[in-house]
Amino acid sequence: MYQPRNIRKSKPFEPSTTCTKYIFDVDTGCDDAQFLVTALHLAKKLGKEIIGITCVDGNAELKDVILNTLIVLKICDAPIKIYRGTLEMECRCQG
Repeated sequence: MYQPRNIRKSKPFEPSTTCTKYIFDVDTGCDDAQFLVTALHLAKKLGKEIIGITCVDGNAELKDVILNTLIVLKICDAPIKIYRGTLEMECRCQG
């Protein structure tokens, strides 16, 4: 099995982490909406920056994911850029 290298395995907003900028990849249904609200609050409280959000098809259709994400950002008064991902999941198998 392929193991990615050089990937930081820290929890977002862990007080001991030195990361200050984050990009989140979401498929915003109710679970990711709750995550985003919490992440936005913690980022502000801990001096972290969310520099972008990518939206992918998953819990909802991509157009709904984008709309849900925009609604959360509007409610939280968070002017963060969002980016549309692919319409279909891409899978690469190594054998």
